[in-house]
Formats: sequence, structure tokens, C-alpha cells
Amino acid sequence: MLKMYYYCLAHILICCMTLQVVKSQTCDSAQACITDLEQSDCGVGFELVSYHSIFGCCPGCRRIGEGGGGGDDSDNDQDDKCRPPSQCLSDGSYAPVQCKGDMFTGRCFCTDMEGNRIFGQMWRREASEMSCACSRARHELEVEGHVVTLHCTPNGDYEPLQCNEGMCWCVEPSSGQPTVIPMPQADMNRLPCLRQ
Repeated sequence: MLKMYYYCLAHILICCMTLQVVKSQTCDSAQACITDLEQSDCGVGFELVSYHSIFGCCPGCRRIGEGGGGGDDSDNDQDDKCRPPSQCLSDGSYAPVQCKGDMFTGRCFCTDMEGNRIFGQMWRREASEMSCACSRARHELEVEGHVVTLHCTPNGDYEPLQCNEGMCWCVEPSSGQPTVIPMPQADMNRLPCLRQ
């Protein structure tokens, strides 16, 4: 019974050290990774492993004897993914744009509502207006099995000109909201977004 008490206490301490609330498929805006863990932080029965993660934060503590494969206590088992804290929306879903790295060499990329990377990326220093709205809408429609004709820019925003089923129209790149009445594809040269 005492052994079980210490086991539970160790897990509680590990969870508290990561400053994270764990909910499957939700994003936690208070998430923060502690990257300067030491062996003494892991507690009795646990070892510090540089590539082991605690809810995505590395390094992490794992129970001695777990992982490593074949009795090997290698620090190089990268089954767990190390990822930086996420940007979240108030409803607990992942923000469409996730960034990592500094303003000069960092990258921003598009994600779905569960935080999985989808089409769309750009340098962080150029991403202040990036919305990923087209990329996310396209991804959600594809997951539902729809044939998708949305045209997205490399950063995941909407191309200004959109066409579907013989009709074309102009849209606001960050939201996809139409800015003109759709017209037949044969007349699309009259659209202001094509004349620019």
C-alpha cells in the first residue's frame, strides 16, 4: 500500500512540474515546458531521459525499466514527440497558426483544431497577418469526404480569386469572405481581383 502511495505521489509531482492540465485533443493555453529538469526532480523509481516527454515537453522522467526497447536504457528512444507549448483558442482548440523559434529564423505553420500540422507555413517574421483560414477549411472539408476546390496560398490563406462549378468570385484572403457577386467563369476577367 505504501509503495502505491509513493508511486501515485511521484506521478502527481511529475504532472505538477510540467505546469500542464492534460485533456485529450484539447489545447491548454497555460501550458509551459520546464526544460531544465535534473535527475533529482524525477524522484525515486524514475530516471531523467533527454528524449522522453511529459505531455510533449522534453526532457522528461520515466519509470526505470520502461521504454528503451530490449532492456536497453538508451536516451535516444524518440517515441514521444517534443513540441513547444501551443497557441490555443478560448474553447480549448488549437489556434490555426502555431509558431516556433525566434522572429528571425522561426517558422509559423497551420494546424487543424487538434493541433496536427496541415498545409501552410511561412517565416515567423512575415506571419503577422497569416490566418490559415483556407488551409483549415480545406482540411475540414477533405476529412468529411468532400471534393474541395478552395485555392490556398503557401501560407494557408485564401487566394484572392476562387472558382467552383463554373462560377468565380473574389474573396478577402484572410477570411475567405466574398467581396463581389460570383460570375460565370467565362466572364472572370471582369473580376477586380483578377485585374490587379
